[in-house]
Amino acid sequence: MTSCLDTDFGRISEIMEDQNKVIGDTHELTKKVIDSLKSKEIYCLRDWISRLFTQVKLRYNAPNNDVRGWTRLMSAFDQKIVCEKVNFRSQDIEYISQLRITLDEIQMSIYDFELLYKMRQESNVEFHDQVRTLAEAEERFERMQFSNKMKQYEEPLKKLFESLRIWYRD
Repeated sequence: MTSCLDTDFGRISEIMEDQNKVIGDTHELTKKVIDSLKSKEIYCLRDWISRLFTQVKLRYNAPNNDVRGWTRLMSAFDQKIVCEKVNFRSQDIEYISQLRITLDEIQMSIYDFELLYKMRQESNVEFHDQVRTLAEAEERFERMQFSNKMKQYEEPLKKLFESLRIWYRD
């Protein structure tokens, strides 16, 4: 009789341990889901970020009246973030300095602007399931299996990554 009780107690103990693990795992997963929902809630502001950027663009005076100045400026932020650089490239400093002048009017720093740029990019990543860095994108591309229908895009995509590596080089 004692042996039967020991076995039953052992099984009950195992079941309780398994149950505790499931509850713990469920709790962790719930916290992650809540955090993800909070992020998505913040990302709804990306349209307002775009509106701010439109206003900054209207007031931005590109160096030497460069008609491509805003595009070069956005490219500087893109390159810095995608390549995970700490600083802007030397050829971008002049454009960043002009932005600083525009942002000073609204008491916003380059760092604030960059964070808003990143937030807008991250909201796009979340929405479209994109990757954040060039290295991640290339790694994902290398693992892709192209169907016959999509095979025609493989070579142009290889060229896309080669081009960006060249252009993003400092």
